[in-house]
Amino acid sequence: MKNHIYVMPGGGPFSRFLQCGVIPLADIDFDNVFLTLSAFEEDTRNDEYLQEAVDHIVRNRTAMQSYGIEHPYDHIMGYVLNQTTDKTYEYKGFLPIGKMYTKNSPIEDSNRLSDYKRVLNKIHINNEITTKVDNLCKLVNINSRTLGVHVRMTTMAVHTNYNLITHEDYCRTIDNQLATGDWDGLYVATDNVESLVKMEQRYGHIIRYYPNLWRLPTEQITERWQWSWEYDAFFHKRFWQESFMEAMTLARCGGMICRDSNFSNAAVVFSNSLKRIVRV
Repeated sequence: MKNHIYVMPGGGPFSRFLQCGVIPLADIDFDNVFLTLSAFEEDTRNDEYLQEAVDHIVRNRTAMQSYGIEHPYDHIMGYVLNQTTDKTYEYKGFLPIGKMYTKNSPIEDSNRLSDYKRVLNKIHINNEITTKVDNLCKLVNINSRTLGVHVRMTTMAVHTNYNLITHEDYCRTIDNQLATGDWDGLYVATDNVESLVKMEQRYGHIIRYYPNLWRLPTEQITERWQWSWEYDAFFHKRFWQESFMEAMTLARCGGMICRDSNFSNAAVVFSNSLKRIVRV
């Protein structure tokens, strides 16, 4: 048996799981895999914003160790994956950083997509997550006639390598899609409450979403703590499980509106039903 243990580098959940996990694993021959995470860099380089992020990391890591979790980064993937290891597993080191798919090179058009899906079939998502996704999809009828939208604002707006996208950009694209008559419902996955409230007011009874998830209050970052909140949330089970829930629910839709991100790319790999993908 080719049972391997790998470390995934990267930043957020899908930077690690997809771009530094599933994508490079498509080039590796294995039977079973146990995935863990590399530690964040804790050198602040005298940057006050990096210092805030590092403070979150150190505080959470120290708290977990005080609870008896000696290697916190090894523990985190257990929040979302059912995986075990034994003496048949061989440590193979770090996985390389895989391709970042973008609007100009979309993952749904990649000739490697079937390879990524093959890898995903060897990885088992936590039943706690899949049950919540199943329950929501049944409760509010999310299916191939549902248009999904991933509204990513907040911290993405502070990265200079991403184009500025406004709330109206999303709504204009949604309106164009709804005008086709192909969709009966609208599922919204979003990183902030403000976008959700605006869309509920605009789209009324057709909107679907998970209530009470961890979201920032506003579309634009208005307070210093907000830019680094993901570093604080990183060690929490809720943060990881909710991220996977939203991506996997988008994957149940028939269409998706999104912008460049590993989150939306992961939804494509998870999906057997997405037929139309529009990037804002």
